[in-house]
Amino acid sequence: MITVREKTKQEVIEAINVYAGETQLRIETALISPGYGRKDQYAQSSVQVVAWRAAGSPADAVPALIVSWAEARGITNEAGAVEIEAQKAYMESKVEAVFDIRVKGTEAIKALSSGHKAAAQTYYDQLDALTA
Repeated sequence: MITVREKTKQEVIEAINVYAGETQLRIETALISPGYGRKDQYAQSSVQVVAWRAAGSPADAVPALIVSWAEARGITNEAGAVEIEAQKAYMESKVEAVFDIRVKGTEAIKALSSGHKAAAQTYYDQLDALTA
């Protein structure tokens, strides 16, 4: 949890932007095992699923990362693809939520003539709720 400490409207806006980025990083860290390149690996697996689906999900041409995921989890290739799709959709929903809160928060603060610190706390709390 973070508390608004900034004084000026511009400082509060910048703080919301920074905290939104930190929130997104916390979300990514919670969903993706730590280590260099892991985010890229998940992104690539997602690209492979999309291409495989576009080709009609042929059983004789399953992309390597789908096969790896399925074998590691002890599930079928189709179930592996579904899990990869679900993880991607979940992550995208979190990224969209962070963006929504950040943009609405900063624009709301810009529009205020006073009370920007109290208003900012609302957006900080919303960002915190995404990682609760």
